[in-house]
Amino acid sequence: MIYMLWDDTYRKDAAEYEIYLRMHHKEKNDYEKLLSNLEREWSEKSVKEENYISLKKEYTAKLQETKKYISKLKFQITALIKKCNKDIDKIDSQIEQIKLRHKVGEYSEEKLKELLSPSETERRQFESLIIELKRIHGLKYIPKPTTDDVVSETEPSQPRRSPIPTSSTSISTAEEQAPEISAPMSFEEPPPILVPAVFKKSSPVRVKKSLWIMASITMFVILILCFVIWNIEVHKKVIPQIGDQAPNFSLPDMNGKTVNLQDFHGKGVVLYLWDTSCPYCKNDLSWINELNGCTYDEAIIFLTINISDSRGTAIKYFEENGYSIPVLNDMRGTVIKQYVKYTLGHTYPDTILIGSNGQIRNVKVGPFQSKTELKTFIESGLTPRWDNTPPQIYDINLSKASILSWKTDEETHSNIQGFRNSVGGAGVTLGENWTRYHSVNETVCTNGYYDQIQINSYDRCGNSASKVFTLPNCINLGCRAPDFTATSTNNQDITLSAVPSKMTLLHFWLLGCGACEKELPLIQKLYYERPREELEILAVNVRGDIYSINDFVTANGYRLIILLDTEGIIDAAYHNPRFPTTFLLDCNKVIINKHDGAFQNYEEIVDFVGQYPKLPGK
Repeated sequence: MIYMLWDDTYRKDAAEYEIYLRMHHKEKNDYEKLLSNLEREWSEKSVKEENYISLKKEYTAKLQETKKYISKLKFQITALIKKCNKDIDKIDSQIEQIKLRHKVGEYSEEKLKELLSPSETERRQFESLIIELKRIHGLKYIPKPTTDDVVSETEPSQPRRSPIPTSSTSISTAEEQAPEISAPMSFEEPPPILVPAVFKKSSPVRVKKSLWIMASITMFVILILCFVIWNIEVHKKVIPQIGDQAPNFSLPDMNGKTVNLQDFHGKGVVLYLWDTSCPYCKNDLSWINELNGCTYDEAIIFLTINISDSRGTAIKYFEENGYSIPVLNDMRGTVIKQYVKYTLGHTYPDTILIGSNGQIRNVKVGPFQSKTELKTFIESGLTPRWDNTPPQIYDINLSKASILSWKTDEETHSNIQGFRNSVGGAGVTLGENWTRYHSVNETVCTNGYYDQIQINSYDRCGNSASKVFTLPNCINLGCRAPDFTATSTNNQDITLSAVPSKMTLLHFWLLGCGACEKELPLIQKLYYERPREELEILAVNVRGDIYSINDFVTANGYRLIILLDTEGIIDAAYHNPRFPTTFLLDCNKVIINKHDGAFQNYEEIVDFVGQYPKLPGK
C-alpha cells in the first residue's frame, strides 16, 4: 500500500501545478493583450515613441519570463507522468509475481484475490492520475467574463478605458496617465511573475545533490594541489645513484629480529622491493628463492623487502609459495624514502645491487623476464661463483605395489620418463615441493609399456642429473610380467605388452578343472562390470584344444577374451604351481598382485582388483 501514499503526494503536486499553470496562462494572455493594444495604439499614432519603446520592452520581457515558467511547469508535469508510469510498471511486476506464485500453487484463489485487489486499485488510481496530469499539461487559459465585460441592460454601454493614452497630449500628460494603465487583471503596475513553491525553494534531494557536486569539486581541486606539491617534493628528492654508497637501514625480519644492511659488509647484497599486490613479483621471488644459496661461501645475500603489507600477510604469502629466502618488513617506507624516487608511472618491483664495498652497482625498475635475466643482472655488478655441482641420484627402488622411489643428496624437483627399446615415451613432472626423498606411482606416471624409466632431478641452482632404471623381468611382485603373444578363440593374436588398459587381470585355467569352471562365472561378471579401458581381463587356457574350448565357451555364454596356450609355453614362463592362478598387472605390465587357487566369491575378486589401486568411481 505504499503506492497509495505516493499517489496522494502526486495528486497534491498536480493540484499545485494546475493552480500555477492557470495563473501563468492568465498572465501570458494579459501581456499578449497589452502588447496587442500597444501595437494598435502605435499604429494609430496615439502614443509617443518614448512610451511605446519602453512599454514594449517591459511587456515583452515579462511575457518571455511568464512563458519560461510555463515551460518549467510543463516539464515538471511530464516528469511526474514518467514517475507514475514507473510506479505502474512496479505494480505490474508485483501482480505478475503474485499470479506466478498462484500458478505454482503457493497462493489459493482467496489469497490471490486478497493480494491482487489493492494492487489493481493502486494501478487504476495511477492511471487516472496520469490522465489528470495530461489534462493539466494541455491547459490553456480561457478568461472568464468579468463584471467590466458584462453590459447591463439598464445602464448605457460605457467604453473600456484604454491602457494607452488616446490623444496626442504632451509627454507630461502621457506620463501622468501612464500609471493609470490597467490590464484585464485590474492592477496598475505590470503583473508580477508568480513563482511556484517548487521553483522558489529547492527540494531536499536537489540540495543534497548540489552539496555532493560542490564537495566533489572541492575534493578534486584539493587532490590536484596535493599532487602538484608532491610532484615538486619528489623532484627535489635526491637518492643515491650507481657508484654512491648505499644508505644503511635497520628493518625487522619475520621473526622480529632487527637486520642491518651494514652487517653484510664484505658480501654482495641484492635488495628486492615488492608487495603481495604486485602481479609480477611471484615469478621474480621464485627465481630469487632458487638462486638463494647457489654461490660458494654465500658470497651473495638476497634481502627481499615487503613495502606495504603486514608481517602476517607477508609470512602467509611466503608459506603458501614455499619461499625460504629472508624477508624484511618496511611498512613505514624507510627503504623507499632512501632508495626510490617514486614518480608518476613508477611500477614495482625495484631491484638494487650492492657490492661488497657497500657501493650501489646496478638498479632495475620493474620485473625480470626470466631467471637468466636475473642472473645476468647480478653478474653485471658482482662476480659470483655459482654452484654448478649437479645433484646425486641414488637408492632407486621399485616396490611390490609399483611405487618407484629414490633419493637425492640435496633438495630437488624431479620428473620421470619412460623408454621402450631406447625410444622415449611419456614424461611426467612430479608435483612435489623441494625434497631429498622422492616417490611416485610408476603406473600413473608413465602410462604405457616401457622397459626403462629415466629419472631427472633439478636442484635450486638449475643443475640437473639423470639416471635410468631398468624394470626387472620375473614373476614376483614388483617385476615385469613376461611378455607373450597368443591367439584368442576369435582367432585374433593378442600381445600382452600391447594391451592399452590401466590394469590387466591375467587368469590361468584348465578345461575340466572343477575349481576353474566354478570361478569363470565370477570372472565373467567382473568383465561386464569393469570398463575395458580401466581393466582388461585375459583368460589363458592351458593345454586345451580349440574345439573343446569353443564348445565350452558357447555352452556357457562366456564373452571375455580367452587365449589359447595349447603347448603350455605361457604357463611355463609364469611357473604356475596350481590352477587356477590369477595375476594383476599395472599399465607397465608390472605384477602388483597374485592369487594362487580359486576365489571363493565375487567380493574376494573385487577386493583383489580394487586395492591396487581402486578404480575411479568404484
